[in-house]
Amino acid sequence: MQGQIDFQESLRRRVALLEGTPTTVYEAVRQKLVLQDGAKLLCSRLKRLGYKLAVLSGGFIPFAKYVQSELGLDYAFSNTVSTIFNKS
Repeated sequence: MQGQIDFQESLRRRVALLEGTPTTVYEAVRQKLVLQDGAKLLCSRLKRLGYKLAVLSGGFIPFAKYVQSELGLDYAFSNTVSTIFNKS
């Protein structure tokens, strides 16, 4: 971006580069995700104390949902391809 185009336009352009990529790529990428040491322990202890936890990601929802599942989080918020291209 280097300050030459706004974030939304940059994101649209980068996502457009994914056109034609098979959905199987999600699984290949997911397998490479690494959670930080202690993340599961921290989240489980916070949950026991009554905290609500969420993942907020600039990535895509399949990965946020994976992190949500792995860490036992209450919410996952992230981009979907349809919302990126349907924003005005």
